[in-house]
Amino acid sequence: MEPVDMEMLDPLELIGQRERQLDNRPEITPYCYSHRHSSDEMDDGTNTFSQLLSTSSIRCGDICAMENTVAFNNGIAHSRGGDISEAIRCFEAAFTGAAQSYDVRCAVSDGERSAGPSPHAILHNIGHCHSKLGRHKEALSYYYKALDLLNKNTIYPYHFDESPSQLDISSTLNCIAIAQYHDPENADSTTMALLLEKALALRIEIPGEECSQETATMLYNLGRVKVLQRNFDCARRLFEDSIKIRRSLLGADHIDVFTIYFNLGKTAECQGRIPQAIEFYKHFLSFAISRKGREDKDVARTLILIGRLSYESNNNEDAHLYLSHGLVAAKLAFGANSIVVANTLNKIGNVFYCQNKFPSALEAYQAGLAMERQIHLPLDDNIAVTLLNVARVQQHQSEYSSALESYAEAYQIKNRLHDQESVAAILTNTGWIYDEQGDFAQAARVFGEAIQIRKQLEGGQNMALLSALLNALGLVQYKQGHIHPALDNLFEALEACKSDSESEETHIVCICYNIATTYKAIGDIDQALKYHKETLRLELKIHSQDRNNTVSADSANYTQIALLYREIGILHGEREEYDEANYHLQHASQMCIDNPTLIDRDCAFKTLKSLGDLQMQMDDDDLAMRSYANAVSMFNHGTIANANMTEVESSSAQNDILGWVSDYLDYSSCLLPPAAAAA
Repeated sequence: MEPVDMEMLDPLELIGQRERQLDNRPEITPYCYSHRHSSDEMDDGTNTFSQLLSTSSIRCGDICAMENTVAFNNGIAHSRGGDISEAIRCFEAAFTGAAQSYDVRCAVSDGERSAGPSPHAILHNIGHCHSKLGRHKEALSYYYKALDLLNKNTIYPYHFDESPSQLDISSTLNCIAIAQYHDPENADSTTMALLLEKALALRIEIPGEECSQETATMLYNLGRVKVLQRNFDCARRLFEDSIKIRRSLLGADHIDVFTIYFNLGKTAECQGRIPQAIEFYKHFLSFAISRKGREDKDVARTLILIGRLSYESNNNEDAHLYLSHGLVAAKLAFGANSIVVANTLNKIGNVFYCQNKFPSALEAYQAGLAMERQIHLPLDDNIAVTLLNVARVQQHQSEYSSALESYAEAYQIKNRLHDQESVAAILTNTGWIYDEQGDFAQAARVFGEAIQIRKQLEGGQNMALLSALLNALGLVQYKQGHIHPALDNLFEALEACKSDSESEETHIVCICYNIATTYKAIGDIDQALKYHKETLRLELKIHSQDRNNTVSADSANYTQIALLYREIGILHGEREEYDEANYHLQHASQMCIDNPTLIDRDCAFKTLKSLGDLQMQMDDDDLAMRSYANAVSMFNHGTIANANMTEVESSSAQNDILGWVSDYLDYSSCLLPPAAAAA
C-alpha cells in the first residue's frame, strides 16, 4: 500500500469561506446607514443646538442680537445645505458677536435682555461642522469649550433669556462621546461609556425625560459603545429600550427605528446568532427598498450582507439569491466597475465553489479579478486574494499550468507585501500540484521552503499545520525513493502533531500509517508492524462501537481498518507468526464478507487471497481453496453466495482456481482502475 495524503490544514483550503479581512467578522461599528450627512440622517444627538432661532423676541434696536441671530441661522442653513466651510465662518462671526453682547449685557437687568444665540450653542455647531468634515479632534475641542462654559457660567443657556439646565450639559456630554466614537485615536470606549452614562443619568432625573427622543438617542449611542466593548448582551438591551421609545414617539416606519433594526442585526451577528441577525437585516432591507428603491447603496450593501451570512450558514440557495440581487443593486448604486461589485462577484464565486459548480465559480472570480485590476494598483492585496481563489479552482479542475501561473502571480504580490503566512500557503498548494504532476523534486523543494517559513512563523504555535507539511514532504521523498529523509520528516511530523493539543487523532493515524508503509518499503518488518498496530489501535479507538472493537458498517474508515488488519496479518505471516497472521487476516476477510458493498472488489479479492496464501503455508489446503474460491466469487460477483465448495469440488477445481489466481495477479494491474490497483 502507498502512504496516504494527510488532510492539509492550509488557509487556502478555506477558499469556500473566502472573505476579505474586513468581511471575516462583522463590522464593530454598528451604525452603518450610509446617509450620514443627508437631511434624513440618523439622529445621534449632535443636532441638539441646531434649530433656527426666531428674531421676534429681539428688543427693538438691539442690532448686535439681530446680527448674531442672523449669522447663527445662516450657519445652520449652510450646514444643512452641505457648505460646511461657509457654515463655520458664519458660526464664528456669531460667536464673536455673542461674546461681545454678553460683555455689554453683564450690567443690564435680566428683564431688559434680548434673545439671541448663546456662545455654547454656537460652539456646539462649530464642533458639529468639524465632525462632518471628519475633523474629530477639532470637534472635540469645541465641544469641551462648550462644556466648560456650561460648568463655569450659569449665564450661558441656549438663549440669553433662558436659564441653563442639566439637559444642556447632558446633550454636550453626548456630543463629546459621539466625537470620540468617530475618532479612532480618541475612541476610548471606557471614557465614552462613562460620558454617556452620566448624560443619561442627568436627563432621566428630569420628569418626563425618561421616554424622550433624546433619551432614546443616548440609549442607542451607549449601545454602540457597548458593541465596541464586545458587551453584546448589554448592547442588545440598550438597542431594544431605544427602539421601544422611538417606535412610540416616531412611529414604526421612521428611519431611526429601522436603523436600530440594522444595529440589532450587527449585535446578533457578533454574538453568532446568525438567523436572528438575518431577520433584523431583512426588516431594515424592507424599509430601505421602500424608502430609497433598489438602486440605493444601503439596499445593495444589505442584500450582499444577507447573502454572505446565508452562505456562512451553508444556505447556498439564499446566498446566491441575495448576492445576485445585491450584484445588480451594486452596479446601479456604485457603478459597474466598482470594488463593491468586484467583492460581490468573489462572494458569488464562493457560493458556486461550495456547490461544486467550478466553471461558474471560475467565471465569477475571473470577472471580479478583471475589475480589481482596473481599480487597484498591481501589487494590491485584493488582487492577490482573488488570484488565489482562481488558482484553487484551476487546481481543482486539474488545470495545473494555469493554476501554477495564478499562484506565481499571487506569490509575487504576497511576498512584496511581506505576508509570509500566505506565501507559505501558496508554496504548499504549489507543492501539491507538482506532486500531482509527478515532479517530485520540485514538490520537495517548495514543501521544504514552506516548512522553513512555517517554523519561523509559528514559534511553537499551530504545530498541526507544520505537521501536515512535514508529512507532505515525507510522502514526496518516499515517492522519490529517498526513504531515510522521508522517515526523518515523518517522525518530525508525528512529534509536531502530538505536541499540538488541538491536533486531531486522525492526523496522528495518517502519519503512523505512512511511517509503517515506509518501513515496509525498506524491509524493516518489526518497525512496520509496530506502526501499523499503532495505526489500528488509534483507528479502533476513534471508530469502534464497543470494547470488542466492532466497527460500524457506516464508518467512513471501514475499508481502511480492514486493510490494516490485512497488512498486519501479511507482516506476521512473513515472520512465520501464523497464529497472529491468521487472526488478523480472518478479521479482515470477515469484514469484507460482512459488508461487501463497502469494500472495493479488488481489495476484497486480495484480502481473501492473502488468507488463502497463509492457509497454504499452514498446509491447510481445503481452507485455502475455500478462501481462494471466495476471493474469486467476491471479485466476480461482489459476494460469496454459492461460492463455498464441497471437498470433491475443491479437489477437482484446485488447479483451475490456482491458475485463475495466478493469471489474475499477473494481469490485474492492466485491467483494474488505478484507484483499485493501488488498494
